[in-house]
Amino acid sequence: MKTVIEKELAKRVTITENGKERQVTKREVVAQRLVHDSMKGKHKATDLLLRLHRDLFGTDESEDAESTEIKQPDKATLRRIKKRLDQLFPDEDEEINDGQ
Repeated sequence: MKTVIEKELAKRVTITENGKERQVTKREVVAQRLVHDSMKGKHKATDLLLRLHRDLFGTDESEDAESTEIKQPDKATLRRIKKRLDQLFPDEDEEINDGQ
């Protein structure tokens, strides 16, 4: 199953961004959607995103692991990501159903 999922996530698809088509992996599309949903206040997406981040990058011991405060440079980056995702997924306001 792991191999099948990895192969599927590595496949490339064409997306339109700012009126231009470009090729990205399905993995990138999933990551963008997860961040987009998290920024829209979807708590399940935020929880998953934070867990993935912690698993992938670990925690910085110099920061309080329980802190949810977002630093100013991070806020600007998140705003740019949200704007880009809004352009990629303009009609994606509906909640993702579990199991789909």
